[in-house]
Amino acid sequence: MKKDEKDTSKKKKKSPVKKIIAAVLALLIVGGVGAYFVTNTLTVEAESETSYREYTVSTGNITVGTEESGTLTIDREYITFPVSAEIEEIYVNIGTKVEEGDIIMKVSADDVADAIASYEKQLKTAQSNIKSAQLAKTTGLVSAQQTLEASLAKGSSAQDEYDVTISKLEETAQDAKDNLTELQEELEEYLAMQETYAEDYAKLCEYEDKLEELEAEYSAMEKIYRSYQKIDTANKKAVDNLQAEYDAYVKNNEDITDDLAERKERYETAKEAYESALSAYEEAQEDYEDTLAEYTASTGSSSDSDDSSSTTTSSSSSTSVTYTSSVTSATVSTVERKVTQTKEAYEEALEEYNAAKIAYNGYYTNLDDEIANIIEDYEDQLEELQDIYEAHLTITEDYAEEMEDFNDEISDYREEYEDYNDDFTDTYGNNDEDSINDNIASLTKSIASAELTITSNEVSSSTDILNAEQEKESALSEASTAQEIYDNTVAEYDDAIEDAQDEYDELLEEYEEFMEPVDEEGNVYATCAGSIVGVYAEEGDTITANGTLASIMDTRGVYIDVSISEEDITSMYVGQACSVEISAYEGQTYDASIYTIGVEPARSSGSVTYTVTVKIDDESGINVYEGMTADVTIFEHQVENVLSVNVNAITFKDGVSYVTVYDESGNIVQKEVTTGFTDGRTVEIVSGVSAGDKVLAEVQLS
Repeated sequence: MKKDEKDTSKKKKKSPVKKIIAAVLALLIVGGVGAYFVTNTLTVEAESETSYREYTVSTGNITVGTEESGTLTIDREYITFPVSAEIEEIYVNIGTKVEEGDIIMKVSADDVADAIASYEKQLKTAQSNIKSAQLAKTTGLVSAQQTLEASLAKGSSAQDEYDVTISKLEETAQDAKDNLTELQEELEEYLAMQETYAEDYAKLCEYEDKLEELEAEYSAMEKIYRSYQKIDTANKKAVDNLQAEYDAYVKNNEDITDDLAERKERYETAKEAYESALSAYEEAQEDYEDTLAEYTASTGSSSDSDDSSSTTTSSSSSTSVTYTSSVTSATVSTVERKVTQTKEAYEEALEEYNAAKIAYNGYYTNLDDEIANIIEDYEDQLEELQDIYEAHLTITEDYAEEMEDFNDEISDYREEYEDYNDDFTDTYGNNDEDSINDNIASLTKSIASAELTITSNEVSSSTDILNAEQEKESALSEASTAQEIYDNTVAEYDDAIEDAQDEYDELLEEYEEFMEPVDEEGNVYATCAGSIVGVYAEEGDTITANGTLASIMDTRGVYIDVSISEEDITSMYVGQACSVEISAYEGQTYDASIYTIGVEPARSSGSVTYTVTVKIDDESGINVYEGMTADVTIFEHQVENVLSVNVNAITFKDGVSYVTVYDESGNIVQKEVTTGFTDGRTVEIVSGVSAGDKVLAEVQLS
């Protein structure tokens, strides 16, 4: 369907003076003061008869807008055929009125069938192209997504990698500096070693030589000590041998010595009993004499009285005891009894002692003496050998203590040596004078090399940093554009799919457009209601591909072009409401709206205007012809469904609006009302009256 070019002829534009007066009236009516002005302009300053004109309050719309005139243009529908086809019959002529779906002609059914087959084949190919484009997107986006993720990951880690590179460069530079410092410190240590090594090494050798001398001296002492130990061992062996010989002799004479010992023991026991009894007797005798002396002293008697005396003497070959007993009074009877008892015990012990002495003396005494002499000789020899052994053992032990003291002295010196050796090792390690000199030479070369490395690093570092910065910026740039590249890739695939889809849709639309006015039997139908404008073939003709069969004037698209002044064009917009009154149908209006606004001016007689196209909103199709004239009102302001009355019916007093009405008694009175919007002829009544009320406007008759 294609729209025809519109007729540009216009009716004469209304006078702008009329528009200005109408607008001023509208403003004055709404403002009150203006209403007073209107009222006074209608007043004649002369006495005349007063009459009234009656108006009815009604409900409707009040509109203020721009009014212009123009001519109608109407859309045209062209019926085309995309393939070559033979026209068999034509049923319409120019001017024939048709309805949508009416048969207007007939073409070859075979040609239609060929066209349908061709379209179906093309549609299948187009569908296949869509699927291929979709598959290409599915597979291509996998690689694109991987590239995107890799770029984003690389961009995300770019700063980190840059920081790592810089850190490594700094670390390398610092390592080189640290290495140089270590080499310099090590060189200083070896130079210090070089200065002190000879003296310290000589002192170490002195320690070692003296320690060797001390250890040699101690080894000599050990030899002497071992010889002492051999002598001690020999002495001990001699003692042990003599002791064994002595023990054997004693054992061989054990029976004799045992009997002799038993007799001797009995003798000793008897002797002890005798001596104990003698002691007890002497003690009792002494007590008796003391008691007798006390008695004599108390009676005045002499100890030499003749009353009673007794002297007893007992003797043996070895011992004699004499005692005297005097009893002068009963006071000493207890003591006498004690002496008597003691004497008896003494005599008994003496008897036993004498018997034991007799038993011990004789043969056994001589034998004992012989054995005793031999044993004593053994014991003397043992004692002599033991003394020799112990004397020499003492010498050995003293020498061992001397060795121990000397060994302690060696240990102290060894400890001193080891401390010095540890210090020497800590200072020099395994180095000797030659290795120290070699290390100094080597370190001197290494320091020169390290200094060269630092200089080289400083030169190359700037280049490495620049490369790292470039790599970072490249990665960041790649990451920043990665999404855009991915989106472009997606867009390219989508565009390819869309192109394939558009190709299919266009082909389908073309096919549907082809099938819209024709059926499989070759009947061609009107695609809209209207009048036939042109028939472009005759029966029997073969129309070429995409040729036009006929055109129909489509009255669903009716347009009016009007010219708008530069003062008014700035307040207009596409879609703005309008009303259209066609001259052929006086009194009938059609709803419309601005369809287009021209931006290029049309100059005429010094004025500037712009073309505004208005489209009637009625889609049902109206019975009009192209070129008819019409008046267009473009609404600037409008109120709908409001009470309104003729502006002449409104009067004002002290800023208050009134209308004149009849009261219930038929008298003419004024009634207060509230007014609203006005177009200069009609004014909105907000309150005070109702629809259908009659109001009066004063008319003065001269």
